[in-house]
Order: sequence, then C-alpha cells, then structure tokens
Amino acid sequence: MPYLGPPPASKLASAADIASGAVDSDEIAAGAVDIAHLSASGTAGAGNYLRGDNSWTAVGGGPVFSFYGTAAQSNATGDGTVFTVVFGTEVTNVGSDFDGTSTFTADEAGSFILNAGVSAYGGTTSHTNAQLTIVTSNRSYEVSRDNPKDAIGTSYTTRGSVIADMDEGDTATVTFTVSGSTITVDIDNDPRTGFTGFFLG
Repeated sequence: MPYLGPPPASKLASAADIASGAVDSDEIAAGAVDIAHLSASGTAGAGNYLRGDNSWTAVGGGPVFSFYGTAAQSNATGDGTVFTVVFGTEVTNVGSDFDGTSTFTADEAGSFILNAGVSAYGGTTSHTNAQLTIVTSNRSYEVSRDNPKDAIGTSYTTRGSVIADMDEGDTATVTFTVSGSTITVDIDNDPRTGFTGFFLG
C-alpha cells in the first residue's frame, strides 16, 4: 500500500532503537557479519581467539618468562636491608614483559603463577632470619622465611611460588632480606637465583 504523504526519512538504527533480544540468529543470515565488522579490540588472526570481553588474544596466550642471575650481587643484605634481586640472564621471555633486570609487567589482567628462588652465601652464625618475597602492585607475598645460620660455610638456597592476581600494568619483583648481623650476604649468579612466571587465566 502506498504512503499517504511524504515517505518516512531513512536513518541508521542505533542500539537504542532495537529492543533487547529482538535480533537473534533468525534475523541474521549466515555470514552476514564478518570479522571486519566486529568492534573487538586487538588483532584478529589465525593464532588468536575472541574472548568474552570482546578482545582478540593469542591462543594459549599470555606472557611466559624465565630469567636467572647474571653476576654475583655482593653485599646485598644481612643487616635487614630489603634487596631487590636482579635476574639478567634470559631463558625465555614470550611477550617481552620482563625487563631483563628485575621487573615483570602484566600485559593483561588475570592470575599469574610466579616462582622465585635465591642462592646466597657469605652469612655468619648471627644471620638468623631470611625472607624471600614476591612483591606485586596489589600485595606482597612472603614465599619463604628461614633461619640461614645452618648453611654457614656453604650456599643457602630458598625458593617459593604464588598465584598472584594482577591488573594490566601491574608489576612484580623479588626481594631478599637477611637480618641479624652486618651486610655481608651475597647473592649467587647460578640458575638457583631465578624468577619465572606465566599467565594462568
């Protein structure tokens, strides 16, 4: 039936014009909406998938890093000094989110498994407390606390792990603190002094 009067002006429909649930698979032909018309963030590709938060992410994605000490870190602690451990030797750094020195930066929000270890020497019988801590922007995790005096004359190794909740842009470092005497405790450069982590989800 023809219109009486001028025909209605055409306009693009916005979300406000469409009732919730009014458009489902019955109204959209197969293949009518392709990847180019999605408003997702990130980059579509054969190795990516579309997450529920409307962003493209690498399959199995998220960063993976593994570093250990490059050179001995002399007189790091012993008098209660909180020493930020340096890990300069790269094993792997998928995503390049570890800076090659001491700091991992999360490139997305989620849970991360972080593992840290320190091999130390140069202590005395007066050094009676050692703490290894993984420090993130949200909180600090004391992953080990020991009495290192039993390892005097040999190297002392401590390690620990944590599942850390991190936001995009949050950082994680490792600190080592020995107290009870003077600042004579050194950190060894072998692979036991290491920092590793990966995105859990």
